[in-house]
Amino acid sequence: MFAPLFLFSQDFIYNSPAAEDSWGIISVIETPYHYLITNSDYNLTKDSVFCKLSKVSKKGQWISDEYFVYSAISRSEFFTKINNIDYLTILALEKDPSINQFVEINLETKNIQIFPLNQHIDITANDILIVGDTAYIFAYYDTKNQMPRLLKIDRRNGVVQYSRILKAAPSDIKFALNNQNVLVKGGHDIDVFNFNLDTIIKSYLNPFYGSIVGDIKPLPHKNYYINSGGQNQDVNNFDHLDTIDLGLCILDSNLNVIKNIVFGRKGDTVDIPARTQSIADTEGGFYFGGTSNFKIWEYPYGFEHSWFMIIKTDSALNLNWKKEFGGDAYYFMTGIMGTSDGGCLAYGTKQDTARGNFNRDAFMIKLDKDGLISFIKTIKPGFKKDLIVYPNPASEYVSIKGINDLNNYRIVIFNESGVEQISISSQYFLNNNVLKLKDWQSGTYIISMYNENGVLIASEKLIVNNK
Repeated sequence: MFAPLFLFSQDFIYNSPAAEDSWGIISVIETPYHYLITNSDYNLTKDSVFCKLSKVSKKGQWISDEYFVYSAISRSEFFTKINNIDYLTILALEKDPSINQFVEINLETKNIQIFPLNQHIDITANDILIVGDTAYIFAYYDTKNQMPRLLKIDRRNGVVQYSRILKAAPSDIKFALNNQNVLVKGGHDIDVFNFNLDTIIKSYLNPFYGSIVGDIKPLPHKNYYINSGGQNQDVNNFDHLDTIDLGLCILDSNLNVIKNIVFGRKGDTVDIPARTQSIADTEGGFYFGGTSNFKIWEYPYGFEHSWFMIIKTDSALNLNWKKEFGGDAYYFMTGIMGTSDGGCLAYGTKQDTARGNFNRDAFMIKLDKDGLISFIKTIKPGFKKDLIVYPNPASEYVSIKGINDLNNYRIVIFNESGVEQISISSQYFLNNNVLKLKDWQSGTYIISMYNENGVLIASEKLIVNNK
C-alpha cells in the first residue's frame, strides 16, 4: 500500500532561509478591464509579511498594489463570491505558527469582517469552500490528534464549528460541493460529509484519485465528476514518488473511476496538479494546469529546471493541445483560470535554480485560446512605498512627488477600471510642478510610478472632483 505524504504548506514561511520571498500568486479574478491578483510577500529581516492585492491590465501591465496585514502574518488569500459580490478572504496567522483569525473584505465597499478562531490550529490546505451565502469551510491540522479536520465559519453569527477527524491523511485537502454533500479530497481518499460536518456519509479510496491531491469538479448535468491528480506510472508501486504523471479521472456518481487520462512528461519526473486550482472552465471545454518536474523532497524550493504544464480539452476531455513553459528556472504552478477571451491565465512562482538562492518571485503567463502567449510577468517581492499626491481630492491641478532615489521614472495614470489615461516621463516633472486636471472627468484614478525597467514602484489613488 501507498504511504501518505505530508507537506505542510505553511512551514517554509517561518523556517525559510530566504530574506525576501514570495508565496506566489494565490488567487485571481477577472473584471471587464483588468485582473485582480493576491499573493503574500515577506521580508524576514524587516519582520514584514502581508497580503498584497494587485491590479493588472489585460495586456499584463502592473497597475497598482494594495496591502493588508492582519495578526503577525497574513497568508492564504482567496477571492470568493457571495450573492454576486466579490470578497477577499484571508487566513491570518501568528508566528508560532497558528491560525489566529479569518478576515473577509468586501472588494466593493471595503467593509471588513473578522472572525476570531481562538484556537491553536495549523493550516494544511490551499482551498476554501463557500456553502450558499452563509458559511466558509476550510481544513486545518489538529496538532493534538495529529490528524486533519474541517472548520466551518457561519458568516451570520461568527460561530466556528469543527468536524470529526478525517479518515484521509493527505498532503493537502481539496473541496467540492454537490447538491447534497461536501466532498473532501485528500490524496487517494475522498470523504463525503453532510453540510453540518458532523457525519461522514461515506469514504472512498482509489489509487487513481491521484498521489498529490488535485481538484475534484462535479458536473451535475452530466452526472459525473472530473478529478485531477498525480498518477503513478507504476500502478503496482504506490510508494514510488519519483515517477508521477499529471492525470485526470472521470468518476461516476458513486465516485468509481470510469476513465483515466495521463498528460505527464515522459521519463522519471514528478508532474502534479496546480496547488490551489488545477481545473478551469472555458467555452466548450476545460483547462488543466500543473507543475512538471516538481521536486517533492525539496519543497517549496527546487534547484532543477521545471515547467508549467497547461492542457486544453473539449467538454468530453479530448485533448485540444498541451503546452509547457519554463525550463530556465524552477517553476511551481499554484493555479489556472479560464479568461473571458477563451484563453487562460496560469500563475505561481519562479525561482532561480542556483544553489543557495532561496528567493522566489510571483509569476504569471497568459495564453490565448490557441495556446499562444499573450504576456508573461515575473513579479519581485515588493513593499509599500508612497507617492505624495496633493491636493487629494483635487480639481484644477495636482502635484505628484515620487520616490527620492529614482532619477528616471514614468508616471502612468489609470481610471478606476484600469484603462490608461496618460503617461508622463520624469522629465516632465523636472519642468512642471503640477499636472492640470481642468478637463478631466470627476472620478477615482490610480497614479502608478514605474522605474526605468518598467517595474511598479508605488501607486496612489487620486480623487478628481470637477463639478
